[in-house]
Amino acid sequence: MFAAIAGAGCAVRAGYYDSPHGDYHYWGPGEREPYSHWENERHREHTDYKKLPPQDRQDYWNWRHDHP
Repeated sequence: MFAAIAGAGCAVRAGYYDSPHGDYHYWGPGEREPYSHWENERHREHTDYKKLPPQDRQDYWNWRHDHP
């Protein structure tokens, strides 16, 4: 039982500091749908967020500020 509890603590969402906007964003299950919309609007093939170059991550968070 301890292993199950200890393992649950490892499911931490990834954080991203958005310096142009001065705030933090957290990548979790709620970002899947908006991220998919962002990819579609930009005619991009799917790429895992964690594999995006920094400039693409910033583009995504800029877009998210306009699409809450």
